[in-house]
Amino acid sequence: MSRYAEKTQVSSIQSRAEIERTLTRYGATGFAYAWQDNRAIVGFKMHGKQIRFQMILPDKNDPEFVYT
Repeated sequence: MSRYAEKTQVSSIQSRAEIERTLTRYGATGFAYAWQDNRAIVGFKMHGKQIRFQMILPDKNDPEFVYT
């Protein structure tokens, strides 16, 4: 079974820009992203509401990510 996006050639910068463009197209009036330690956060403001997604990142020292 293949892993999601394992063969993608799209950079994280391109992905972030596409998220921002899509949010703007649908009426977002603010956009933010951040990371700290093992967390990444994406947030935006749209139609008077604030939305925040917080994701736990895998351990970058895990052998699965060190060698592949």
